[in-house]
Amino acid sequence: MSFVLGDGGKIDLTIRKGRNGNIHVNVDNVPAARTLASLENPFTIYSPGLAGIAKSEEFTSNGVLLRTIARGDANLVFRNILLRLSQTEHTTDWLAFLDDLRKILK
Repeated sequence: MSFVLGDGGKIDLTIRKGRNGNIHVNVDNVPAARTLASLENPFTIYSPGLAGIAKSEEFTSNGVLLRTIARGDANLVFRNILLRLSQTEHTTDWLAFLDDLRKILK
């Protein structure tokens, strides 16, 4: 996959399966790629395990939830994850998450 930046710079990127279920990314132009890696202004987001979110979902216990997430099937319990996040004691963390989500989906 190649990206051509507005300033004419080019980044060639390869993504493949890594060890232990992770991904392995090779970038040929690291300085240019760092300009896209800003956490304040993200270029893109890769979210493994969230493809195919079901239309409906049942409430699950914390044990089932954690095992499902550990298996890499977060898409099966996505609403349960969001519910647990929204119920944390740290309301400011949830509000910060919502703010970040708004920025991404803008």
